[in-house]
Amino acid sequence: MLYPAMNYRVNLQQVNWTSLIKTELTGKKAPRWLQKTDILFLARGNNNYATYLDEVNEQTLCSPHFFQIHVKDENIILPEYLAWQINQKPVQNYLCSVGEGTVVRNIRRAVLESIPITVPTIKDQLLTIKVSKIENQLHEFFVQQIENNQSIMAGIAQQQVTKNI
Repeated sequence: MLYPAMNYRVNLQQVNWTSLIKTELTGKKAPRWLQKTDILFLARGNNNYATYLDEVNEQTLCSPHFFQIHVKDENIILPEYLAWQINQKPVQNYLCSVGEGTVVRNIRRAVLESIPITVPTIKDQLLTIKVSKIENQLHEFFVQQIENNQSIMAGIAQQQVTKNI
């Protein structure tokens, strides 16, 4: 059994497949393995978000901190779009208002199932996903540029300080 560890960057959540914990299953009940196109929803903690699985490398189960969501009819709503919508501000605000717990928020399955979801046409869902991917690529690019600029500035500062010593 493998438990996913998540990358906590907003809107860039992905399963870190290299950090999964391996174990042997001892129960009699057949496991519900993660499948490609499933959604993992982090139900415990103060950051409740959804992660779309565009790949599943091994037989993997999710830990009790996650709900495993499987879209039954992708002709109505695309799983990747559903994960995107769950991560958007209106749904996140809803989850903040209905979550339980004082120190650590907990989202019950009934609450997750009651999230108000808007279902546009498949064409519009695909367009939203495409724009979201472009935004994520831009985000990654600008984060890299900021890190590069910080390295350059640190190098300049180091040169100037050592010149005066």
